[in-house]
Amino acid sequence: MNHLRILILLSCLLSASCAGSGQGADEVVAVTSGTLPADGFVPGWIKSGTERIYRASDLYGHINGGAELFKEFGFLSLNVQGYVHGEEELTLEIYHMDCPTGALGIYLAQVGEENPAADLPVRHSWNPYQLSLIRGDCFVQVNNFSGDAGLLPVIRTLVEHTLPGIPDHYLGDPFTALPDRDLMRGSRRLIRGALALEPIYTLGQGDILQLAGETFAAVGNYRQSGLEPYILMRIDYPGGQAARVLENLRLNHDRYLEQVESSEDWLLLQDYRGLYVAVVRVMSGLEIVLKLNEKPAAPTTGFWLFAAE
Repeated sequence: MNHLRILILLSCLLSASCAGSGQGADEVVAVTSGTLPADGFVPGWIKSGTERIYRASDLYGHINGGAELFKEFGFLSLNVQGYVHGEEELTLEIYHMDCPTGALGIYLAQVGEENPAADLPVRHSWNPYQLSLIRGDCFVQVNNFSGDAGLLPVIRTLVEHTLPGIPDHYLGDPFTALPDRDLMRGSRRLIRGALALEPIYTLGQGDILQLAGETFAAVGNYRQSGLEPYILMRIDYPGGQAARVLENLRLNHDRYLEQVESSEDWLLLQDYRGLYVAVVRVMSGLEIVLKLNEKPAAPTTGFWLFAAE
């Protein structure tokens, strides 16, 4: 892969980073509050109670655990409205994030492998207890407390009445820099800080990759011979930060990782199981490969270990 190709792929990853909609929390709350589905969106279904609004400071009052992850991905505000029909109850939740990439990041973290089954014109995932979707800067969930799959048509109609009130805009595909070959279905994730990285791998303490809730890492699992897949991560940093992050990893990686090789743009570590962690810097980008079964050779300067094509 030549340098121009790498530069284009890193530019695609950077273009998907947050520029934001320009709206603050109060503005997005006001817009959404005026467009929530009214009574009778399906005959017999009415609102249950008044709309509840949460901002970053009081999100803990709605989410029992997990609020910090939402905030790491750029949470601004949340609109919640219940709907009832007899004994049946649905709750509509609209999480406003600071950009579409943040909305996609929390969506993927919440749903895991997607199951699109509701015939909707937006990216979504469904199970009998919950429909999750993204549109623009928003991550949306409809909670179905009974788990009755027969309510899917009602849920679909509720969503169809909700979508016009959510502006739709797109910043680009944050996964363009990841290769398709051997990528495992449903494994792509985004990382924006220490909390999202934690369930994937322990590279070091705190925000070891210095993402700071601003920079996104694109992550995917890939098939390899052996017991488990390897994990490929690519990050495009502003300015000269990639070199500083590589040096931070070199000096402060987890104590259970042993340094095997090191050079200006290359770091190779090995964990207690004998699996390898490889870190390559190419221009403004870092490629981090986790859980490699076989020891990789350092790539030629200016090239990644794995071609993104």
